[in-house]
Amino acid sequence: MSLPMINRAWLADCGKSPAAKLVLVCLGDHHNESTGRCDPSVARIASRCELSERTVQRALRQLTEQGHITTAPRPGRCY
Repeated sequence: MSLPMINRAWLADCGKSPAAKLVLVCLGDHHNESTGRCDPSVARIASRCELSERTVQRALRQLTEQGHITTAPRPGRCY
């Protein structure tokens, strides 16, 4: 958990999307301050936020487009 990242998430302007805000806060909760990584799966985020996986995917895309997050493939995963 990274309290600074959670605080930044609460202050972020995510447009009019409560789902995007909730996903961003969840990502802050999963942020590792030591490594700088944040690797929860879409399924994990969906479960914690009580959202569908599709809604989480849309929120992640929106957050990426708005510049709040960047994404990268996980090491060892095939895409």
